[in-house]
Amino acid sequence: GIRSATEEEPPNDDLYLGVVLSAVVIITGCFSYYQEAKSS
Repeated sequence: GIRSATEEEPPNDDLYLGVVLSAVVIITGCFSYYQEAKSS
């Protein structure tokens, strides 16, 4: 992000945030798919 541009440390927080968001999206998608498959 903007903060990591001024620091010397690599943007690990941005990478972690991206992984967490991707995991949430995948889990939500699998959960909704499971609910649809269970109801049908």
